[in-house]
Amino acid sequence: YRNAADAYAAALRERPTGVPPGDLMFQRVLAEIRSGSPNAARVLDEVEAQAEFDQENRWQAEWNLARELQTRGKDGIAEAYARVNRLLAAAAPPADVNLIKPDLRARMAWLQARLSFEAGEPERTLALADGLTKLGDELDAGLKTEIAATAVLLKAQAQFALHDEPHALETLKKLREDAALKKSDAAISSYLIEADYLVAPGRDRIVEAQKLLNKLADDFPDNAYAPYALYQAAVLAERLGQDDNYREANRLIVDLVKKYPGSDLVFPAQLKEGELLEKLNEL
Repeated sequence: YRNAADAYAAALRERPTGVPPGDLMFQRVLAEIRSGSPNAARVLDEVEAQAEFDQENRWQAEWNLARELQTRGKDGIAEAYARVNRLLAAAAPPADVNLIKPDLRARMAWLQARLSFEAGEPERTLALADGLTKLGDELDAGLKTEIAATAVLLKAQAQFALHDEPHALETLKKLREDAALKKSDAAISSYLIEADYLVAPGRDRIVEAQKLLNKLADDFPDNAYAPYALYQAAVLAERLGQDDNYREANRLIVDLVKKYPGSDLVFPAQLKEGELLEKLNEL
């Protein structure tokens, strides 16, 4: 990617005929991002100052940069959030909304809501999430469902962060019962998020969390989250500390290994099985 970035930079200096300069600028920024360059944001700022950099390529570049910045910890999240906020603010009415495809605009709004939560602004997350549930019919149906489900899950996470457990639990319940959303990844992962909340220090509601994890594994056995749910349920059973709990944990581990032999969790699960059998003096 480093070589590709340099090649696109050279091409932009020569400006080959028949190739839209905006496409070259986008590809240069994308190569900078994928090479892990710390200068990707600076390069994007440079090309954004050029009139030839069209809005569609600009938004695509900002999307890719923001997703990369998300992986760089607190500072990266803050930078991504600031950039997305500026982009969407500049595109607000009376700006020409027809310059950007509806799907890309919706994805950027979804990213803004996600970043607001990661940046520690749950109050704003609530407002942004509500906006995401009112997206227009011009979106691809699958994308609209995905974003709507994620918006509801974000709303519940923000409510948890604001110590509003009753409303958060009610929001999750509605997500899981909504006929259009209940099979979405967001709805399925909501069991994990609620379980994590229940077992956080100071709550330690392990039995409730176990029920959620087991329900996920039972109701959605083909989902990628199912083996993780089994593993976490086993860890929680072990935390209860009695022989019956160790046996229950071991049963879950054996179930995981049997049902999901290709899972990355098989090796740590087998190590956990050894620990459990040792505690039961059954080695």
